Amino acid sequence: MVWRTKLEVSPISVYDETIEVLKSAVRKAKLGNEGRLEALRRLDEQARRLERSVGASRKKCGVHMNI
Repeated sequence: MVWRTKLEVSPISVYDETIEVLKSAVRKAKLGNEGRLEALRRLDEQARRLERSVGASRKKCGVHMNI
């Protein structure tokens, strides 16, 4: 793990915070259970797609991260 100063922000922490904000918005939205579940499913699908894309880019560039 790489320690960062308060001024440095890792892309992973921004990504994690974005996901949490979106999950919170879905929970607070005036949706029924089915609408809420569908929104969370779509959010999960997009998050997994992004993770695969970033993983493929890192492999292509030869970048490896141990977190």
